[in-house]
Amino acid sequence: MKRIIPILLLKDRLVYKTKNFNKPQYIGDPFIALKIFNEKEVDELFVLDIEKSSQKMKPDFEFLEKLASEAFMPLGYGGGINNIEDAKTIFQIGFEKIIINTAISNNVNLVKEISSVFGSQAVVVSIDYKYNFFGKRYCCFKNGKKSSSIDPRDLAISVVDAGAGEILLQCVSYEGEMNKMDLNFIQKMVKNIEVPIVGSGGAPSHHYIKEFFEKTDASA
Repeated sequence: MKRIIPILLLKDRLVYKTKNFNKPQYIGDPFIALKIFNEKEVDELFVLDIEKSSQKMKPDFEFLEKLASEAFMPLGYGGGINNIEDAKTIFQIGFEKIIINTAISNNVNLVKEISSVFGSQAVVVSIDYKYNFFGKRYCCFKNGKKSSSIDPRDLAISVVDAGAGEILLQCVSYEGEMNKMDLNFIQKMVKNIEVPIVGSGGAPSHHYIKEFFEKTDASA
């Protein structure tokens, strides 16, 4: 089954939009957005706090619990999760999945720890990547602020081996441009990675979603 998964970007308990993971612009109240997604009966919702990891802050558990209490769809959360206790709390307050990015730059074993307790289906790894001047892809962390020499495919293989049950593949170079998505690479990743791939970054309109599913075998 193909899924449509909106992504809410949070900062200071408000919803923002970004371009290439930069220059956050305020766009509204998360509870209003959540109400709309409830009415549209979206398949899932990912909530990403764009400042927690880069600022080395804990997830805002109290606020997230309020969000979860009003959501009618399965939820995934990412931002500031650095240990299994953080993940446990996220699950306890009503989220079905945790989304990890920055923490794996130093500790891929965190994926193994969480998946061994809560199951691989509960662990999503967000692989955020950019293109350099020569067209080579490389992974980045801390909301795109920390670059690395790691190839996205190599990281995907590593985290799947560690127990990740799903990959959120985010092209930072396309994110917020509303021009196109990295369809060819998304399809290559689908063919090489054995877990579901969620493609994100650059979709210009809701009409484009049809093209996304026609040109890739991505799960969402």
